[in-house]
Amino acid sequence: MVVVVAMNDPGRMLEQMGMPAAQQFVPAFPASAGAGARQPLPKQLTAAIKNCTSLDRLAQLYYAHQAVLNSIHVAAMITKLPKLDTSMHNQAVPPPGGMPWVLSTASAQQAQLKKLLQQLLLRLKAHGCSDYSSRGVANIVWALAKLQCGLDAELRAMLLDTFCNRLATAVPQDISNVLWGVAKLTKERTAYAANNQAPAGPNPPGLMQPVGFSSSADASLSSPSLSPASSPTVGNSGGVSMQDWQMLGLPSGPLQDPAILQAAASTPLLAQEQVRLLLQHLCQQLDSASVQTISNSLWAVVVLQQEHQWCLCNCLAEVQSLLSVFCDQPQAALPGHI
Repeated sequence: MVVVVAMNDPGRMLEQMGMPAAQQFVPAFPASAGAGARQPLPKQLTAAIKNCTSLDRLAQLYYAHQAVLNSIHVAAMITKLPKLDTSMHNQAVPPPGGMPWVLSTASAQQAQLKKLLQQLLLRLKAHGCSDYSSRGVANIVWALAKLQCGLDAELRAMLLDTFCNRLATAVPQDISNVLWGVAKLTKERTAYAANNQAPAGPNPPGLMQPVGFSSSADASLSSPSLSPASSPTVGNSGGVSMQDWQMLGLPSGPLQDPAILQAAASTPLLAQEQVRLLLQHLCQQLDSASVQTISNSLWAVVVLQQEHQWCLCNCLAEVQSLLSVFCDQPQAALPGHI
């Protein structure tokens, strides 16, 4: 017997197929969005983005439906990217002689991620942040930090200044995400700039690099440039393209003077007064702040103080409040939080 089920009744369809009721139904959209192709409703596309389990699927959704992508879709894709596994650690152990293929596949994944992220950032700049709540902005900052994608001047003003202007609606998790993201990007930007002042060579162990970046030691495995034409390299960067410097939030012109590069890397993403305001607002909501939120915020304050050589005496009361609440909940703290 053949059972015909209307596509607008996914629950009935799952029941007839014998699938668990709790399993989510994600409509399958056409692989290409030509002139006559059916486009999903905005909520359907948002659900499909949230249910993506691979970079390939997310890229497929972007290129098939880019004509109907709105600002919410763009934000959802950016925040989804760091949650997708773009490494090769889930691949089966390759046979002898198979490692080059695995490495080239990983490099292709990095290139795909980098290209998609560039397209999403262009759309983010075009749309602006008017449609995003403080949480939406905070999630984007968190995602870009996880992706190790630096903020250029336009993105910095768009995201961080917007968040500070909407601080009244931010909850502790939002503030912590922004502080953590800014501190992580600042720390990696400084380390990367310092590393590229030295003669080209392998990066120090443990140095985290932005997506698609590589030292001269592994240049053969680096992902290709985002543009079809090869980009000129900058200074003594071991083959880092202008676009790579821009993604790190550093100047893209020739930087022969290490002092210029260091000055660009040390420019605060958040002003000291903005950090103080964020901490003040966080402390006003300590009754709803988790141990992890407090721990991440304190880590961020320490990193920013060290990176910018700030005197944060005017934030001492807030830091003491955060520490006091943290120490009152030792059972909830994991070793990493401590």
